[in-house]
Formats: sequence, structure tokens, C-alpha cells
Amino acid sequence: MRFEGIVMLEESITRSYANLTDCTNCIWRREIKEIKPIDEKHFIEYSLKDYPTFFTVLKKTKNKTYELEFSNNEMEGNIRYQFSKEEKKTKIEVFLDVQWVSERNHLLAKSRLKKHWKDFLRDLEKVGL
Repeated sequence: MRFEGIVMLEESITRSYANLTDCTNCIWRREIKEIKPIDEKHFIEYSLKDYPTFFTVLKKTKNKTYELEFSNNEMEGNIRYQFSKEEKKTKIEVFLDVQWVSERNHLLAKSRLKKHWKDFLRDLEKVGL
């Protein structure tokens, strides 16, 4: 399953990139309770119900690209952010590719993921990074 979104921010591309790639700050994320960095390339996000999702940074090109691989008990996949400047704004294109680990809870997980995706994009726009 693939999700795509575009967010336009008033912040500079440098600040937007730095804030989005900061693996210690989750205040702007409504569904994330905590982020625990492991090392430069690995971190764990905990949902409000303490559900862990494990992340690996695949690519970081300053102010251009940020790509992650993730997994938890329900799904695994990639999320990619592409940054560009458009007039006086920062444009972030977000691509999420998900595969389900188990078909058992597929429909429930799919509906939750759609809601989380919409919330994530709204949080990103609201905070302006």
C-alpha cells in the first residue's frame, strides 16, 4: 500500500530538515509518546499506548532527502521525504510504502494507518517545523 502527501511550510528548508530529522523531538506528533535514539541510524518510536515501531535511517542528504525503513508487529516499509524550495516556502513530499506482516489484522490495521497518515500530515503542517 502506498501513501503520498505534500506539505508546504513557512519555515526555511534548513530548519524544516533539521527539525524533521531530529530523532529526539516528538512534541509535534500527536500519536507519538516518545522517541528513543539507539545510534546514528536507529531509533524507536513509541505510540501513546507504548507500541514500538523500529526505524533505520537509510539515507540523509542534507536539506534534500530523508529516507527511513520501519517495522513493527503489524507492518513494515519505507518512508521518504523530499525537500525543495518553492518560492519562499519549503515543500516536503512524503511517500510511505507499507507491507503487512500478517493478513490476520490487515483490515483494522489498514484503517488505523489511513487515520495516522492524515493526522501525521496535519501535524506536520500545523507545527510548521
